[in-house]
Amino acid sequence: MTATLELTQASTLKISGDLDADSVNTLLTQGIHAVNACDQPELTIDLSGVGDSSSAGVALLLALWKRTKQRNKTLQLINIPSKMHAIMRVSNLDALLDI
Repeated sequence: MTATLELTQASTLKISGDLDADSVNTLLTQGIHAVNACDQPELTIDLSGVGDSSSAGVALLLALWKRTKQRNKTLQLINIPSKMHAIMRVSNLDALLDI
């Protein structure tokens, strides 16, 4: 499944598809552009459409979190797949990403 990132509302990004090393590079570029264009103080990333995800998917979220912080915004993650959540928990990123 091809991975996609789309702005579904003024401050909500929806990520869909399988997240791996190949797909994440394109999504990162799109995500950074979306964060930069967002004029809201909080950005939400909806992960309900994510299929399979490796640690590259978590790295994508971490990079987007970092960019939101640089832009003085907050980031909320919703509908996190259990596999991604487990990777975040084991890496102690769950506290950093406030999930």
